[in-house]
Amino acid sequence: MNENITTVLAVGDLVLNIPDVDFIFDAARATLLAGDVVIGHVEIPHTTRPAVSNFETSIVPAGDPENLNCLPKAGFNVATFGGNHTFDQGEPGVADTLNKLKSLGLQTAGAGMNIYEAHVPAYIEKNGIKFAIVQYTALGPRESWASPMKAGAAYIRVITTYICDRAEPGAAPTAVYTAVDPGTLNWMVQDIEEAKKKADVVIASFHIGRMGSPELLPYEFEITHKAIDVGAEMVICCHAHSLRGVDMYKGKPIFHGLGNFATVTNHFQEGSEIAMKLHSYNPFKWQGVTPPFTPFADPQGGYKVPNYPSSEISRNTLIAKGLFTKDGLVEARMIPCYINDKAQPQPVTREGKGMDVLAHVMKLNEIENLKTVFTWNEEGSEIILS
Repeated sequence: MNENITTVLAVGDLVLNIPDVDFIFDAARATLLAGDVVIGHVEIPHTTRPAVSNFETSIVPAGDPENLNCLPKAGFNVATFGGNHTFDQGEPGVADTLNKLKSLGLQTAGAGMNIYEAHVPAYIEKNGIKFAIVQYTALGPRESWASPMKAGAAYIRVITTYICDRAEPGAAPTAVYTAVDPGTLNWMVQDIEEAKKKADVVIASFHIGRMGSPELLPYEFEITHKAIDVGAEMVICCHAHSLRGVDMYKGKPIFHGLGNFATVTNHFQEGSEIAMKLHSYNPFKWQGVTPPFTPFADPQGGYKVPNYPSSEISRNTLIAKGLFTKDGLVEARMIPCYINDKAQPQPVTREGKGMDVLAHVMKLNEIENLKTVFTWNEEGSEIILS
């Protein structure tokens, strides 16, 4: 590769919540170590001082901070941490996670001990190119949001309106409309514009979308397009725990959902007292007021891979790749991966399961009418976007 080209790699959710987790990166380690800037999203708080602070039933228990030691050994040098789980374990969860990541030499974005820290980008320089990574959550719960006096995530507020056009009051919605709060969106705009003054390349990352759903809601396009409009060269998104569409907007890539990457936990194992208490507590659930939820997953359900509590379809995943110079993006690519029977994300090629992963992405793009063109590189190991 031309020495003036710098490679950015980005992956989806990292849930490192089992002992001796270093093995999880073995299949992808060489690929990740070849990147110059390698970004991963730390999904859960890591602390030995748990302080449950989130009213939602989807709260997660704390991970061991020592589990994060595997990240620099796998090539990661940037970690985002703004999401719906940021404040699940209160201020200790935010502080201990960020302190551990920084002690390992990773730059962090998207979370802080107050809202101003949460808005500070991660800056990293490689090959004479300075990168700024900004990150925000566009999700609740509000408990995860930072404020001037509270730790948490940088956020963009989204307003949702449900419409029922049926002649049956109380029936499930027939349409869902979303709109982005202009104040918090404008703060993102200011962050990117300010980062552009200090860095050559800005990458925007968002915790966004509906869990397990392939549909892209209007607010997602509004946020991701705005980021590119004001200067971001690449957009990466997480949260759905399953791949979502891959778009090109004004010649810049938007990875609407990178899905799972290294996502292992024993939280859901039978007999986990904490898991049962958290997930069985739902005081507002009632058949007359709780609409059904049908995620984009396997009809038969069930988990086939130990410590990997996600659907079979979510085993299709990828590594987002951008090639950059000081002037910005040169080329966008993706490296198809498949989560193997050890729960390891494993790069796959055109001659192997890579074609299956690509077919899945193309199906997702068809759902949303995204017109991205995918072309295999000569070696059949990467897919070029245009």
